[in-house]
Amino acid sequence: MSKLFIVESPAKAHTVGNILGPDYVVKASVGHIRDLPEHSLGITISDDNRSFEPQYIISEGKDKVVDDLVRLARSADEILLASDPDREGEAIAWHLYEVLNAALKKAKLQKPFHRIEYNEITRTAVLKALQNPHEINRNRVDAQQARRLIDRLVGFKISPTLRRAGLRSKDNNLSAGRVQSVALRIICERDREINSFVSHPYWEFHVKVRREDGTATPFVLQLKKIDRQKADINDAETAAKTESFLRSAVYSVTDDKSAPEKKNPYPPFKTSTLQQAANNQLRLSPENTMRLAQKLYEAGLVTYMRTDSIALSADAIALAKNYIVRTFGPQYSNPRNYTNKEDAQAAHEAIRPTDPEITETVVLDKLRAADTGLSEDNIRFAAKLYGLIHRNFLESQMPSAVYDRRTITVLASDSAPGAAPSTAELTASTSALKFPGYKIIALKDEDDDTPRQTAEGKEETDDLQKEIPALEINGKLKALEVLPDKKETKPPKRFSEASLVKELEARGIGRPSTYASIIRTIKERNYVETKDRSLRATEIGLALNDYLVPNFPELFDVGFTAAMEKKLDDVENPDRNIEWQSMLADFYKRLLGWLEAAKPAPADPEAVRKVLTALCAVQTWNQPRTVGKRTFSDFSFAQDIANDFQGFARTTAKERRAQSRTAGQPDSATPPSQRLVFDPTSAPVKPISTNQLGTLVRMMLRYRNQIPDAETIARETGFQELAAPNQTEAPDPTSVRIVDILESASVEERDANFFQSLANQLHNGRRLSDKQLFYLRKIFLNARARIPGFSPELCSDLGIAYEEPVAVDVDHIRMVLDALKGITEWNEPKRSGKRVFSDREFFESVDGQFRKNGTLSEKQIAALDRMIYQYREKIPNAADLMQRFRIQPPKPRVFARKARKSPSRTAAGK
Repeated sequence: MSKLFIVESPAKAHTVGNILGPDYVVKASVGHIRDLPEHSLGITISDDNRSFEPQYIISEGKDKVVDDLVRLARSADEILLASDPDREGEAIAWHLYEVLNAALKKAKLQKPFHRIEYNEITRTAVLKALQNPHEINRNRVDAQQARRLIDRLVGFKISPTLRRAGLRSKDNNLSAGRVQSVALRIICERDREINSFVSHPYWEFHVKVRREDGTATPFVLQLKKIDRQKADINDAETAAKTESFLRSAVYSVTDDKSAPEKKNPYPPFKTSTLQQAANNQLRLSPENTMRLAQKLYEAGLVTYMRTDSIALSADAIALAKNYIVRTFGPQYSNPRNYTNKEDAQAAHEAIRPTDPEITETVVLDKLRAADTGLSEDNIRFAAKLYGLIHRNFLESQMPSAVYDRRTITVLASDSAPGAAPSTAELTASTSALKFPGYKIIALKDEDDDTPRQTAEGKEETDDLQKEIPALEINGKLKALEVLPDKKETKPPKRFSEASLVKELEARGIGRPSTYASIIRTIKERNYVETKDRSLRATEIGLALNDYLVPNFPELFDVGFTAAMEKKLDDVENPDRNIEWQSMLADFYKRLLGWLEAAKPAPADPEAVRKVLTALCAVQTWNQPRTVGKRTFSDFSFAQDIANDFQGFARTTAKERRAQSRTAGQPDSATPPSQRLVFDPTSAPVKPISTNQLGTLVRMMLRYRNQIPDAETIARETGFQELAAPNQTEAPDPTSVRIVDILESASVEERDANFFQSLANQLHNGRRLSDKQLFYLRKIFLNARARIPGFSPELCSDLGIAYEEPVAVDVDHIRMVLDALKGITEWNEPKRSGKRVFSDREFFESVDGQFRKNGTLSEKQIAALDRMIYQYREKIPNAADLMQRFRIQPPKPRVFARKARKSPSRTAAGK
């Protein structure tokens, strides 16, 4: 009798397999096996917009995994679904059930399925879970589906509006996200708050004093109040008066109190606090923290790491108590039960070690011996992360640290009554550790020396002294020195990754499983960049935020997003009785309204008529261009717009092919001869967008040799910036000469295709643009070794700025390659047209080339540097490499077309 036990990852399968006996076959699904299609909406929406049916497909690359699981399920007596104990894990279990059960039914087989959950991968926890199997939690599945479908609707419905609004990035990869765009908004608003901050001066005062008899050590007082009011000194005149007063004042002790002060340990880690602590103390990003915590969890060393719970089980508290009593003594044990907030996942525990007897050193050895796929650097960081979790868990079960805090209060009064100010209050304090409590393990970084700021931007300083002598009440003090300190108010601090996680959690944005992915997404898309460990919005991030917030103010409102997160949580809660399809329908109705309200005003119909009429003069059209599976035809686009304007149906692809066969030879280099079908006197039926009009104007200018007044029409319709000088003049003789030299000498292989396109353009009598000429000169310099008689003089004669070849830094190459070798999870390959770009394959290629030749080209080195930046969250020493080799984030380009108000109304009225 065999049982199929399915977990999410191979590493977890290995750990669980060592726990279970031969009656179990433990296999991994390797994450989700089904998802929505990548390049389409993947949701069937009913005609009344009340029903939403996701169209799941087997995830790319998972066919073999599914086939293996189906084969094993057919021979198993029972299937146990043991994916992670959270919303995503429940969805994975449900997808596994749906796929495997369908396959079994097709084979006319019926097998029992059970859901298995455990928070830690230990023998005790796994065997206990096997004794308590249950059904799949459909509420939890529905909550995950609702979140997934809402995010998909926002992404697929909002993102196209970015392109229609004229927003462009270098890789044309702009997108909006329900949560990521709100996180971007928070960062943008902080950046703008900092940029608009106006600094103001303020003064603090300290007075160095000693006992009047001169027998004790001097100490320093801090000014707190003036005439019983808080000492806010914000101008030079008041500061001068205060300094004068303090110099002449009489000082007497009015109070001297000592009282115990407690500092409590932090609660056990939940996801957000672990990410913050790891970022502050280990310099790990949230993404890297979760990746390493996942490895620790899969190795059975810590409990499940995606949780918002700070609660501990009774067994865990007992384990901590036994360890603390034996290691530090009974006086250091103080078992604590921590209470979760209302909406936390009560079934989960906080993040803790599964066995406190396992130390950081032991973990280091275990990870080195295990097949974790981690590099040595990552293994060391994983062990340090475990040490952080281990210390936090033990400290949370220990008593508070107790300090003896002594505070003295001193009254300063003016020796000349009637002057202003007349009195001032100053204080000084000492703090001595009496009982270390939890600090017996290690002093944590909680006592941060970085000054905190008030809401007004002033630093919060304290009056803590190392030592204060014995004093008597009403005893006199002598002022030795008045210490004025002029400061400037400071803007709020930029978000670090740790403080952003804290802000997102405080505002109710995102959930434990999403914090790391939110930050990763906005960084990967270059909406934000990291400088000096601070997150800053990029140019494209600011432009994106400036479009989304005004056009979709409610959708990307922080309060609305937090309320939506709460609703999605409520779907999971059976007591709330929220049906996920109804919630989706309500949201979709509002989304359609927001989209309608955000539509730009249509273009002036008279301007559209004028441009279409001009295009009727074109007889010879350029050949259609094919990019990937899409074909772009100037004639077809213009005819479609003309048909829309007149209220006619658009031509189908079949009709276009027939037109091409009639007009010319579609497979030859001869452009087809066609005439646009448009009646200039027709009344406008369907509005044409401003973007569509802009595309028509650009097209018209491309055919200026057949439309003599094209530039005039462009200016009259409000597109003055497009009406550039004539580009049909003859090629520059110097560029022709450069091409002739390169054709006889041959160019570098990597430049061959682009060079051939430039050469063809010149041979066809078309002048190169300034940008094309720039790259032609670069190609010439790259081919210097192949060009007979290459010299600085030849470059000068050709108008090329001569550059000495850059010496290759072999150590740079070697260190970068070594760092990239530690990456185990590469990004999915990207397709552009018919080409597929794979980071992993590129790395393997250049690594092999370097081992063979001992060098790489400048372009290859630059590409490797970009990969260091791109994968910096997965490379522990990335910050050191970036600083050493001055690796900078790529500068995204943003093209945002200025909004125009019906640009041709004036022209049309002439």
